[in-house]
Amino acid sequence: MPGLIEPKRDVMEKKHYKQLLGRKMTECLEAAGAPEARAWLAKAAKHGVVPIHQRLQEKGDITPGELGSKVELKCAEATAVVQLIEDSDQTAEAFWGLPAAVVRDMEEGAARAEAISARHRLHPAVGYTERANFPPAYL
Repeated sequence: MPGLIEPKRDVMEKKHYKQLLGRKMTECLEAAGAPEARAWLAKAAKHGVVPIHQRLQEKGDITPGELGSKVELKCAEATAVVQLIEDSDQTAEAFWGLPAAVVRDMEEGAARAEAISARHRLHPAVGYTERANFPPAYL
């Protein structure tokens, strides 16, 4: 039986972490008037988890057409409502599935297109002739 693999504690290599939170980033955040954002960024970079201020939808409760549950992120006074993609009990078919109204419209459109195509196939292909040594038009 193989031995257990130690979980990786650092999400990011140290040199990338230092570069991300280095002097230039600190100067940039201070110039933008948001020096407190450095602590938020450090937490996200260190643990690989985006700090969530408030959950607006329960985990796995995803509005059709969106990729994740709505959450609010906050750093000092700045807030943002985003979709957080996370593991859920949903199957891939349910996650990627289209809303029922869209599926119905697509099926109706395909049926209309097939009816038109069937009607056109009844007409002779007027104007097309076969000529010897003539390459097909698609070449």
